[in-house]
Amino acid sequence: MSKNKKKTLASTRFPELPEFPGGKDAFKKFISENMRYPKEAIKHNIEGDVYLKFVINDNGRVQDAFVLKGIGYVCDEEALRLIKLLRFGETRNRGFKITATKKIKIRFSLKNVKKSIQYSYTSKPVHNQKNKNNTPSKEAGDVYEYSIEI
Repeated sequence: MSKNKKKTLASTRFPELPEFPGGKDAFKKFISENMRYPKEAIKHNIEGDVYLKFVINDNGRVQDAFVLKGIGYVCDEEALRLIKLLRFGETRNRGFKITATKKIKIRFSLKNVKKSIQYSYTSKPVHNQKNKNNTPSKEAGDVYEYSIEI
């Protein structure tokens, strides 16, 4: 090869890989905003990382996603749901459409779960309230007793 035709690293074009619009910070924000921590995992205090592998087609859509290593308790299914929602940028290299394979991990942490109190109540009428003399009072209306379960 002559000196003029030597390939250098700077002149070699490597394929561009698809990226999430906005970069890593936007990706993390998307995951945290769209994650629905499974109730089963909350109930059993399950935390950990779910490792996934998927293909990004030339249009930036995710296909063929599967779990490499999961933690169970519906967290694996939630991670797959999140990955299938992703849309990456289109990639074309030297005029050819390409697909790319990516591996990522999604962290499930209970400290990120917004805790809320849920309650329900039942009422039952209490009849025949007694007055000060411990005798049933006909003047007093029905009194309701409530119990709240948290």
